[in-house]
Amino acid sequence: METALHHALHVRRLNLVNHHKEFFRVGIEEIVDLVHRLHGEIEFTHVAEAAHYRQTQAMIAAGAIPPLRARRPHEESEEPPIVEEVEEVEEAEVDA
Repeated sequence: METALHHALHVRRLNLVNHHKEFFRVGIEEIVDLVHRLHGEIEFTHVAEAAHYRQTQAMIAAGAIPPLRARRPHEESEEPPIVEEVEEVEEAEVDA
């Protein structure tokens, strides 16, 4: 399946120098149509569960941890804030 997709999308490849970099300029609906043609009926999940990501976003929104830009160590003049105690976020708060 992967090889067939790569062959079908070859002309849409973004990196023409290194074919190990598998990036293509293609929309999700085109991929869905192509997979249906190559494989038959298949179920697609358009919104991933991503429970840990959503929990992290809920913690940032609640102020329990600083956002990524505040945690970057690249600026020597500012230390990222240290969070000594992190409250657990209820599962109900994660459903956003």
